[in-house]
Parts: sequence; C-alpha cells; structure tokens
Amino acid sequence: MRTKRITLDELLDISLEVFARYGFTKTTLDDIADRAGMTKANLYNYVNNKEDLYHRSISAALVQWRTVVEQKVRRFEDPALRFKVLVREAMIYIDTNEQLQQIILQDSSVLPLSRKTDRYAEINNEAREMLSQVISDGINAGVFYESDPDLVTEYLFSTYMLFLTKRYVIHEGERTSQVFEQCLQIIVRGLIKPEYLT
Repeated sequence: MRTKRITLDELLDISLEVFARYGFTKTTLDDIADRAGMTKANLYNYVNNKEDLYHRSISAALVQWRTVVEQKVRRFEDPALRFKVLVREAMIYIDTNEQLQQIILQDSSVLPLSRKTDRYAEINNEAREMLSQVISDGINAGVFYESDPDLVTEYLFSTYMLFLTKRYVIHEGERTSQVFEQCLQIIVRGLIKPEYLT
C-alpha cells in the first residue's frame, strides 16, 4: 500500500472514475481504496461513508464543469458572444467528459428537473447565477430585450437539463445536438421575422 497521503481532490477524481465505471451500487469502498493505493480505513480520514464520497465526487465534477465554462465565458466582453459561448461550452464539456456521461447514465437524478429534488442545489444555483449575470449584462448593455433575468434563467436552465436528459439518459443521440443548435438559434434570433411582428 501507498504510504504517501493523497489530496482530497485526487481522491475525488479517483472515486469519480470508479463510480463511473461500476456505478454507485456495485462500487465498494475497497474498490476505491485499492485504486487510490490506500486502505479502506484510510478513506475515513477523508469522508464519512460511500454515500458521502459519491456525493462529494459528483459535486467536485459539477464544480469543475461550471468552472471550465465560466473561464471560457470570461474571455469575452460582448454579451451576445458570452451567452453563446456559455451555452455551447456547457454542452461541449459534457460531450467530452465520458466519466460524467457515465454517472448521468447511471444516476439521472444528477440532472435536476426540479429545484425541489436537486441534490446539488448549491452548485446548480451558482451555475444559474452565472447564466443570470450574462443575461443581466446583455439587458443592461441594451443587447438583449428587457426581461426578468431570473425567469429567463430558469427557463434556459430547465431546457438545458432536458436536453442533457434526452441525450445521456434517454439516448436520443446526435439528433439531440441538432435540436439543441436549432433551439439556440431560435433563442438568439427569435422565431418570427421582425417584419412580421406586430
């Protein structure tokens, strides 16, 4: 066994990998301890139990997801471009993260369709806040129509969770990406041509 201690972040990365491979039910703390090169008893220096480790591993993965997207959004000043980057990068991140895809496949509750059942509410609220800020900035800059940023955020966040559910839980595949892109265009441009608006 390894005598060197690993960091909590390293343990959470290793745990996510094991949970993604075997699922929560089949994964044991022995599996994770073996993969981390430590004893099962040593795991209790980091977490309370398997459920705690699972929750913290997923929480860390969700924070990483949000952080990566946020860093990409910050590169741009234009509100319209920031919005498009946020929406696209949030989808690209999950499309390229096989471990998170596997977790979602095995545990669809990771994608909250209701705030009442959201086990990761704190993290998802921070993601909503990022989206709401981008929308508010666009309104304040006169780039977006006047609207309630919180209501628009709730609609867009719910729609995003629905797309992820269709793609990774229901497995509607590539068509979901095409629908997503089309919906993004409708959100950005609108459906009705300006000359037909009354």
